[in-house]
Amino acid sequence: MINYVVATEEDYKSINDFYNRLHNSDRSIEQFRWEFHNGPVMTGIYIIAKDTEKDTVIGSQAVIPINLVTANGDIILSGKSEDTLVDPNYRGKRIFNNMYEMLFDECTKAGINYIWGFTTAKKPFLKMDFEIPWSHSQTLIVNNPMESYKYLASLNKKNKLIDKTKILGLSMFSKLKGFSLKTISKNNDYEIKEEKALDVLQLTNEIIRENGTDSFGIHQDIAYQNWRFYENPNFKSIDSFTIYHKNRLVGTFITNTNDKKIAYISQSLLSPSLSHEVKKEFISYCTLQLFNKGVHLIRNWNFTHTDSNIQEVRDFETSGYLHLDRGVPFVWKTQIDKGLFASNFVISRISSEGTV
Repeated sequence: MINYVVATEEDYKSINDFYNRLHNSDRSIEQFRWEFHNGPVMTGIYIIAKDTEKDTVIGSQAVIPINLVTANGDIILSGKSEDTLVDPNYRGKRIFNNMYEMLFDECTKAGINYIWGFTTAKKPFLKMDFEIPWSHSQTLIVNNPMESYKYLASLNKKNKLIDKTKILGLSMFSKLKGFSLKTISKNNDYEIKEEKALDVLQLTNEIIRENGTDSFGIHQDIAYQNWRFYENPNFKSIDSFTIYHKNRLVGTFITNTNDKKIAYISQSLLSPSLSHEVKKEFISYCTLQLFNKGVHLIRNWNFTHTDSNIQEVRDFETSGYLHLDRGVPFVWKTQIDKGLFASNFVISRISSEGTV
C-alpha cells in the first residue's frame, strides 16, 4: 500500500537517504535543512509517498516558499518546486500525480499563489496543468581551456568522441573571445568594492520596474540574500562585487567557486541607469578578478523573455562571454490568480536551486 503524507522533521533522514540513493549523491542533512526547513520565508512543504509494507520512501515532491515582488511593490507568495522524484520500481502507479495533487492542496492552505521551477520532464508537468513558457540559456567564459574542457566533458558520461571534440572547440573559442575583457575606466563617479551585497531591494525593484507595470521578480530582501548566499552550505567560496555611482548601489556580481575552480554566477544585477560600456567594464573587472584567483571557467544562466534579460545577455556577450541558446525548461502553475504571468518574470540564476 502507498501512503501520501506531509513530511515532518522525523522524516528528513529517510527522505534524504532516498534522494541520495536515486541521485547517487551525498547531500547532507545540513544541506537538506538549509533548502527545505530554513527557507527565506518559512519552512517548505514536503510531500512523500511511502510503501507502508516496506516502510520506505518511494516518492518526493516539495516547494520552497519564496516571495515575489511586483513592479508596484506588492509581495506575492510563491513556491519553487524541487525534489520531484519517484522510485523507478514504482512508476506507472500515479505517484507523481498523487503527490502533486496533495501538494496543490497544501500550497493553497499555506497561501502559495504560484508554483514554478525548472525540469526536463515536460510531459508529466503539462498533464498537471503547468505551463512551459520558456527555457533558460547559458553564457560562459573560459580562462583555462584544457581544465574547462575536462570539466564540461565530464558532465555527461554519454559524450562520444565527436561531442568531446565540440566541447574542446567551444573551450578554445571561448578563451579567444575572452581576450576582449578590459578593466574599468578611471572614472571618479564609479567605485567597485569586493563586499557582501545584502541590501539590494532598491536595485532589484529598479530593474523590475524597467520592464513595465506587469513585471515581477524574486523579493531579494536581506533574509533572502543571507539564505541564498551566505548561509548556504552548498557554497564553497563566495566572491561578491558591488559597483556604486556617487555612493548609490548600481550593480552586484556574486559567484560561487567549487573545489574544481569552476565558478557559477549566482547573481548579476545591473541598473538600467548604467551605460552599456560601464556594464561591460564591470562584468570584465569581476571576471578578471576571478581569473586572477585561478578560476578555470565561469558559467551563468541567462534568459531571453524580458527586455532586461535580453539586455543582460548582450552585456555578457559583448564582455567576452559565449552565449549558448540551450537550457532547462521553466514550469509555472497558477494556484490563486493574482494577475501574474510567467512571461513577465524578471529572473536570473538566483532562481536556481542554489546547490552550485
